[in-house]
Amino acid sequence: MKGETQMNESGMQVSSLLLARAATIRAARHELEEAKRSMEEDKQRRQSSLWARLVDLLTTTPVEKAIEHERNKLNALMTSAGSYAEKWISEEARSSLQRSSVDAARHSAQVKRTVNAQERLNRVLPLWRLAETAHSKLDQARRDCESASGVEMLDLLSTNNAVSLWSSMETSSAADSIESARRAVKALADALPKRTESISVEAPNDMLDLFVDIVFQPALDVLSWFAMGRLDDAARQCRNAAEKMAPLLSQLSTLRANTAARVNAETEALRAIEVPYLQAAAALVPKEIGFKLPSGLK
Repeated sequence: MKGETQMNESGMQVSSLLLARAATIRAARHELEEAKRSMEEDKQRRQSSLWARLVDLLTTTPVEKAIEHERNKLNALMTSAGSYAEKWISEEARSSLQRSSVDAARHSAQVKRTVNAQERLNRVLPLWRLAETAHSKLDQARRDCESASGVEMLDLLSTNNAVSLWSSMETSSAADSIESARRAVKALADALPKRTESISVEAPNDMLDLFVDIVFQPALDVLSWFAMGRLDDAARQCRNAAEKMAPLLSQLSTLRANTAARVNAETEALRAIEVPYLQAAAALVPKEIGFKLPSGLK
């Protein structure tokens, strides 16, 4: 990536490949300016002829095509050079950082902290999503059971076949919702760590505390009662289960937010170490090359 290097005016090393790309961009810009001048001259010559002016108005003339060609070539060169420069900056910054034993040690330790924080978040997020889904489906099942119960009451007071069909459809929908909630709760129960499971000694303390505590208590054993009985009873059971699950969801939501904030903080700390080196490397890139400062060391 770095290729050969040479000294710039400030006495620092810069990639000769970057210098070559900058020279190519300068040449391409010059060619584009020449094409623009040729177009202006062409337009001036056409002023004396109505036919020539019409051709210029109604068609793309060769000089206009030449400008488009030179512009596309310049854009392609700048895009390629910018991409190369960003990779070069990242690699040059990493090499420069490694030459500082103090900063290299700080960087290595911070990388570990950032990775640990991200791994922690990766463990929490699936549990939080499962809890969100289970709680939502319990609430939906409760609403469907209440709706079906209301229609069932209408059916008892009516002899209309359409109402009977409606009641049957509502009851079937409620049964489907209960089954969907049952599957969601089971998925959560299966994913949650059990008290008998061993927890990695490398897990952060707050994760250890959480994984000991977030297990279904007997009062929340919703799997045992998931059966289609009276609609009113089913609605009440879904409501009770959702209420009992709420503390668990709240706990996971808090942990998710705290862990995400920790990831952001550790990432910012890592970037604070890397940015000075990235900026120093970026300062070596010829001004003709446009680029975005890399977000970190690759």
